[in-house]
Amino acid sequence: MIQLLENRWVFPLAVAVTGVVVIIAGVLAYDEFMARPAVGATVSPPDTGDTVRTALRPASRVAARWRTDAELTGALIHIEGAEGTGDAPDWTFQFFSPSSGSVGLISAGRGEASLLHESRAPYALPTFASETWSVDSDEALGIWWRQGGGYLVTRRPDSEITMRLGLADEGRGGPVWVVSGSVPGQQSAFSVTVDATDGSIIEPLETE
Repeated sequence: MIQLLENRWVFPLAVAVTGVVVIIAGVLAYDEFMARPAVGATVSPPDTGDTVRTALRPASRVAARWRTDAELTGALIHIEGAEGTGDAPDWTFQFFSPSSGSVGLISAGRGEASLLHESRAPYALPTFASETWSVDSDEALGIWWRQGGGYLVTRRPDSEITMRLGLADEGRGGPVWVVSGSVPGQQSAFSVTVDATDGSIIEPLETE
């Protein structure tokens, strides 16, 4: 299970990936997002800067210096103002060191990376190698966009997007993307879960 450690984020994918999908509630929440008139038009996904694959390279170098046996457990990016204004945010990667039992959070973007925080993990975290997944973040974002995310952002350019890469089924499954779009001030999110190995849609509509 990917969860919070010491009140810091160790990707909460279990809720998004294994939670019960209530389709009717999802449709109602999506309709709620659309209630306001559009104030702009966005025809393509926002620029997230480096893809996760690109950002992972410097992050992995920093992780290897932090702990030689560091292994990836997940990645996350949060885009505020999905219409794409402002600087592209950095990715945050989480690595786990089996020998030390430590978790390290590393920020990466624009060819640079740095260690943000490290803490002791209460148990061994599931990890995965880069060879086990092939769907990059721009592909995952494009899938979410075509499934309805683009319509959400076009109607609500102030919406925010969160992308998480991690293991499904509390660490027992394969790598998945969970891409979510939300509107400030509303509790629900429009999410799509994508198999990170082949790009297939696991959960086409989900509310969180």
